[in-house]
Amino acid sequence: MQWRTQAIYLYVPKLEIFYTRDDMPGIFRIEVPTDYLTINKKQQIVYPQPNSNSWISFDYRAIDSTMAKISEGYDYKAMFRILRAEVRLLIYDTNLAKYYSSVNGYLDAYSVRLDENVFTNVNGGLGVFGTYMMTKESLLFDLDYVDSFGYRVR
Repeated sequence: MQWRTQAIYLYVPKLEIFYTRDDMPGIFRIEVPTDYLTINKKQQIVYPQPNSNSWISFDYRAIDSTMAKISEGYDYKAMFRILRAEVRLLIYDTNLAKYYSSVNGYLDAYSVRLDENVFTNVNGGLGVFGTYMMTKESLLFDLDYVDSFGYRVR
């Protein structure tokens, strides 16, 4: 998935699957990781992190694994009804992106910052004036794909 950008923003993407269960009231959700990595012969789950990329990719194995995890431990899979997937994107403007970077360090796992966490864009003061936006898109699953797990659809 990708989106168009006009400036240097910070993006926080998330993909969730919404479902119901016959044995419990309410709508449940489960977050989909972007990938599974094998490090030192151990499998690690990778979730989306805040970054400045205008795209994100979800591995099919991660989506399949999340779908299977919904009914983990249950033999009767038809008690689960898959409603939809939802992609949410939290967008921080340039000011909030700079603030986030100053508080959390650089956006990769290997950088270390030693300076103080001081950032302001307010003349004569401390603080941040910025904006953020949340956008979301609902996605429907292919009926045959949902059926392959033994689940019901919508």
